[in-house]
Amino acid sequence: MGQPTACGTALTRREPVLVDDIARSDIFRSRQVLEPILAAGSRAVYTYPLLTGDGGVLGVLSFHYRHRCTRTALIHVRDVNTDA
Repeated sequence: MGQPTACGTALTRREPVLVDDIARSDIFRSRQVLEPILAAGSRAVYTYPLLTGDGGVLGVLSFHYRHRCTRTALIHVRDVNTDA
């Protein structure tokens, strides 16, 4: 199995993943995953799996932030994105 990422975790769990500080997250514990994402400028991420009505996978949306975010701010983004 590959290295864990927020996208892979969201798809496996079939639920959104909120990471308020990528540098301290267990999801990004592997240097192979951590170093490139930090080098790209991401410091926080909100990842949302796109699923069919019966739970099949369509894809994933991943919002990356240049600054660490409070968990409250990321939860607000989640709530705005799911209030359809």
